[in-house]
Amino acid sequence: MIQRIQSVYLALAALLSASMVVGKLANYVSLLGVTTTLSALFTTTTTPTMELPISINYVIIIGVVTCCTLALAALFLFRNRKTQMLLCNIGTLVSILLTLYLAYVNNQLIEQNNIQSFDSGNFRLFTPIVCMMLFILAYKGIKKDDDLIKSADRLR
Repeated sequence: MIQRIQSVYLALAALLSASMVVGKLANYVSLLGVTTTLSALFTTTTTPTMELPISINYVIIIGVVTCCTLALAALFLFRNRKTQMLLCNIGTLVSILLTLYLAYVNNQLIEQNNIQSFDSGNFRLFTPIVCMMLFILAYKGIKKDDDLIKSADRLR
């Protein structure tokens, strides 16, 4: 049943997860004019004279790839509803963990760099929350289909 509404939810979750890789997640400006940019791939610090990469964000990359992979796998496993529901639950959990990790990284960057202003860039910092809601909506749609098929089997 690839034409159902949960397929749209799962496709949107995969697209939103993949969109986190492109561009910056947040931009931080300290009192000294040092700008720190957080993206899914790496964190960079730009001083008035040079740009230094601080670290590679392995946890964010793994979380984004996992969410995208789970959404696509659940989308194409439409014949096995139990597995689809399990993948949606795991996707919800990964989205929650990714949201918590992004909040932790955000808090650490604000505390360490004496931040004067914070710019969330685009919507990308909040996409794990939207992906979590899409996984939940997809789970509800799959559960509804599963209940409908079970009730039709009882009538036979």
